[in-house]
Amino acid sequence: MTCKNCGAALKSGLRACPACGAPAAPKNVRSTPILIFGILGAGFFATGVFGVLFSLLALFRARAFARETDGVLFGKAKAGKILGVVGLALSLVALVAILILCFATNLIFGDLKYQSSITFFVDSAETDSQTINYYITAAPQYIQLLNVNEFYAAVADDLLRTEGVVTTATEVASKVTFSEPEEGTGVFRCYVRSKDPHDAYIIAASVAKLAPERISELKPGDRLGIALQPQEPTERVRTACLALHVIKLT
Repeated sequence: MTCKNCGAALKSGLRACPACGAPAAPKNVRSTPILIFGILGAGFFATGVFGVLFSLLALFRARAFARETDGVLFGKAKAGKILGVVGLALSLVALVAILILCFATNLIFGDLKYQSSITFFVDSAETDSQTINYYITAAPQYIQLLNVNEFYAAVADDLLRTEGVVTTATEVASKVTFSEPEEGTGVFRCYVRSKDPHDAYIIAASVAKLAPERISELKPGDRLGIALQPQEPTERVRTACLALHVIKLT
């Protein structure tokens, strides 16, 4: 490193030139802000974003400082850069942890929405073992026939015709989920979730009306019964839960 004033060679760590007495630190870039930003970056690492911001400021100013000193950092500038590196690493780890926590929280607890549900069952008056085995295997088939855009488009048309509600098959599908059939039975449920309780109810009512018709149309001779009709919800529930097995739209 050389003196910016007289050009004399300077040893690392000198605060002033021994030849002319000029400050060895660069005139254009001060070392104190580097240290301050480094301390803030390391101190705010738990916030993620602010830690990254302060740490980057410390590193950028340290880089500018180094350009003025032929790549040599000393004193507050060196300490600030070290803290900036540490703060940046910790802040990135914290930021990833925060994102994972947010995702996990939403996955486990979900958003609060109103929910209206329908309990369906494969309808049969027969009780012999062959019939029982049939409706156990029929329930997943019924869900596949209902959980398609064609059915959701029919629900959207029904809502427009009966309620005057303008919606699309995609919007309906985003609010409707089917549970897996109860083990050893032909019973399954449909859940309709919405931020508006009446919206959840009218969609569920339309599904309850059209689902048996669609099954009878696509599988002549089969019947889809309803054990529990939908009700208009009065309280909000969590919309996502790891314990709930949901069949995705195909």
